[in-house]
Amino acid sequence: MVDRVDTPFGIRTIRFDANQGFFLNGRHVKLHGVNNHQDHAGIGVALPDGMHEARLRMLKVVGVNAIRSAHNPATRELLEACDRLGMLIIDEHRMMGTAPQIRDELERMVRRGRNDPSVILWSVGNEEWAIENSEIGTRLTQQMTAIVKRLDPTRPVTQAASSSGQPQGTSAGAEVIGFNYKGQLDIDAMHRRFPDRPMLVSEEGATHATRGVYANDPARAHVAAYDKRTGASYTSSIEEGWRFVAERPFLAGMFVWTGFDYRGETTPFGWPAVCSAR
Repeated sequence: MVDRVDTPFGIRTIRFDANQGFFLNGRHVKLHGVNNHQDHAGIGVALPDGMHEARLRMLKVVGVNAIRSAHNPATRELLEACDRLGMLIIDEHRMMGTAPQIRDELERMVRRGRNDPSVILWSVGNEEWAIENSEIGTRLTQQMTAIVKRLDPTRPVTQAASSSGQPQGTSAGAEVIGFNYKGQLDIDAMHRRFPDRPMLVSEEGATHATRGVYANDPARAHVAAYDKRTGASYTSSIEEGWRFVAERPFLAGMFVWTGFDYRGETTPFGWPAVCSAR
């Protein structure tokens, strides 16, 4: 009996710079990204292999060059599709912590994806509100980063925060600082506070929309599909967010919320409204 394992891999270089952003194979690349839940209309969350590739191809048509697997590790099939199509990806862990189960899940995520050239960042978590602005958040981010670096010293580690505007917190422990929604914090002040840290906008937009609708209609729970800011006051339209990032070379890029519709979060209306948070 012979057991055979094939491990595809790619050769490329990546670099995050605190003042100039992201470089791929020595060339500056602005990350035009989107977040995605693994949820597709009419299919659900158990996507066929071909649907991963079909979704990536649709995103490439509109200029997307990177995705973030919000908020759980990407499936093996998605990583392989990203490798084939040249789509960059932030592979994200589902939650922060150092309990044995969480540590095991984090290690498995890194082992599974460390040979995929499409992976440019590991994210150890998203919007941990209870610890975002505390010293506990700093220590926990550093501890999880150490676990990742032991298994893969070749890629930096990030964490997506929605309110880390303090000297301590999850952002202070991250190698690459991820900002969720620029209206919740002063990104320029954070750049001055951490001048040696690369930064990116890990979530922005959330401009909810109902396909084919031209004007808001609360009675029908319809939202205009033209990049109007309808969410919380801290969100920006996609256009506003991109302009903000384009004007700041130190920001490696921006990831729109979201690339595809998903079930749930029916902002600004309640259930059973159906709209895209895109």
